[in-house]
Amino acid sequence: MTIYLVRHAEAEPTPQDDQRPLTPEGAAAARAVGEKLKRMGVKVTAIWHSPKLRALQTAQAIAKMLKPGKGLAEQSFLDPLDKPGPAARALRDAADAGMAHIMVVGHLPHLARLAGKLLKWKRAVDRIDFSKPGVAIIERGKDGWVRSALLRDTNFHTDFYRRLMRPK
Repeated sequence: MTIYLVRHAEAEPTPQDDQRPLTPEGAAAARAVGEKLKRMGVKVTAIWHSPKLRALQTAQAIAKMLKPGKGLAEQSFLDPLDKPGPAARALRDAADAGMAHIMVVGHLPHLARLAGKLLKWKRAVDRIDFSKPGVAIIERGKDGWVRSALLRDTNFHTDFYRRLMRPK
């Protein structure tokens, strides 16, 4: 199983936090991430997102490019200050049910804590530099979860991109 943890794109600085829409630049950045992942051949079964508008809009922009088979699904356990346990259990259950590739669009510090829980890091908040929108790719193997790539500003920062794009 592969999990794509995506931090939402840049949102407007409005007082109502739940309903902050993406800025025009944020919407363009979300589309650019979707385009980059599509060019790489990334396929996702589903895109989960938090209940906040900026996460939904980021997920929608990426979904237009990746066209997930099971579509978008709002998940109540993806708010910024939620504990990572429920999301980690849901991802494990999805993997056990045969869902191969899930994208999770959310917020900091939750995404960093979720990555830390999956990767069994003691302190995770500062270990992954999630730009807006940033993507951390985590793969599940027989020995557990491993971080395989980090996408910031549509540039990958590991050898995962080269490995994925290598002709077969």
